[in-house]
Amino acid sequence: MQRMKWKKNLLGYLLWICFCITVCTALVTAGVQILDRVGITAPWTVAVMAVLFAAEAGLFFWLYPDKRKRQEEKEKKHGWTKYLPEFVAGVLLIALRFAAAMAYGMSPVGDTTLYEMAEIAGMESVPLLPHNASYVYACLLSVLLRFLGNKWTAVAVMQILLQLVASFLFFAVVRKLYGRCASVAFLLLASVMPDFLFRYNRITPDLLLGVLAGMILWTAAEIWNGIGEGKGWKCGFFSILTGLLLGIFVWLDLSGLLLGLAVLLGITQLQNTCGVRRKGIFAGCVTVGLFGALSGAFLVESQMTGIRFFDVLFYYIRPYIADLRLVVPQTEELFSLIATVMLCLLAGMAVVGFLKQDYEKTLIAAVMLSGITVLRYFNMTQVSYMNLENLFWMLAVCAGISCLADAYAENPGVETALSENLDAETAHTENTGEMKKEKETTEVTEQKQASEGNYIPNPLPLPKKHVKREIRFDYEPLPEQMDFDYELKKGEEDFDIL
Repeated sequence: MQRMKWKKNLLGYLLWICFCITVCTALVTAGVQILDRVGITAPWTVAVMAVLFAAEAGLFFWLYPDKRKRQEEKEKKHGWTKYLPEFVAGVLLIALRFAAAMAYGMSPVGDTTLYEMAEIAGMESVPLLPHNASYVYACLLSVLLRFLGNKWTAVAVMQILLQLVASFLFFAVVRKLYGRCASVAFLLLASVMPDFLFRYNRITPDLLLGVLAGMILWTAAEIWNGIGEGKGWKCGFFSILTGLLLGIFVWLDLSGLLLGLAVLLGITQLQNTCGVRRKGIFAGCVTVGLFGALSGAFLVESQMTGIRFFDVLFYYIRPYIADLRLVVPQTEELFSLIATVMLCLLAGMAVVGFLKQDYEKTLIAAVMLSGITVLRYFNMTQVSYMNLENLFWMLAVCAGISCLADAYAENPGVETALSENLDAETAHTENTGEMKKEKETTEVTEQKQASEGNYIPNPLPLPKKHVKREIRFDYEPLPEQMDFDYELKKGEEDFDIL
């Protein structure tokens, strides 16, 4: 399994600029609301946030290795202890969720409209709502309350379970995209996220969207990995499945279009040797699945409600554009503001890491966070995206951690703790074993060549090439002196010469 790397081209730089603007906007907005409570005005807040961001950038550059040379990463197997960090982080996540619920109670906080709609007292079914995600969420609450009764505890437990499912799905996505180190960091961040710890009792459908987003990103990661490995059928299957899930997400909430854009860009911008034609085919499968599922969902809604198809489309889009205006999102809870500042500062590692890498890793988080920021600031939201947004903020943080981890993995001068603890005897044993293995491999290869009819190399020396030799003397006679023929006289024979 390879880590995802996207092209660092013109589009990559544009997405990086959008991501920088998003991070700075969220950082300044949360910082202004925090420091305003202690009497510090906005200009000084911007200066404080700029100093913090600059300090974090300097720390990142200081931690980043200077020498980079690619080498193959060798994973060492250590039995069941290999998965010990993930296991500990997962147990911590579950334990803190239920510990917070037991400490702060199961009473609802905030708007309880959806709960009241789902109550079974005198109600045949949940009334129709203009926002499909809210309607489906209310139907789920209605089914739950019909079996367990009108209990707030049941709703709170369902919210906690949705949180856990979304967190573990995103953990699997981070593991596929950014590696093991970043995935463990994701679980630790999700364990101590204040919004997750203290907002479990808010009746909102954004956690349902978070679960669906995690499923979509997981299937999309299978596509990206399959393209790199050359698995055509696998990519085709997951492309259609991803498109179908995206169509359902878009039907539930308009933010699904942002996720669809991120998935398509993730296919076309993938950095590998796969041709443009294959990428276009898989992107086309995703698009066909998306519009097919979306059209089918609208058709089913039209048949069930008796409303014409185009009227259903109009009622779907109208709530998002009915009150377009520029607003600055306000958060009352101090812990939520502090968490936003910390996430923005940690996500700054991905902003700075983009400058140090030859490839891009923030594509998914950049598209989603930038798009959700636009929807929130232009008042185009139907629900709070707080939980969904936090998941993508943590995804951006993990991208930055992955940039730093890749730098150390690619730097031969940075040794791991395991290699430092190897003693001389173990190293000698390993070298001896490698030499024996190489010798056996050579003998097997020679025997195989002989059995196939190939001649073995001739150990005897080959005959030398003949070189013509010329003899020269110190005294060379003249040509007229070279007459040695003796003419016989009449009556003489050759024997008479002697």
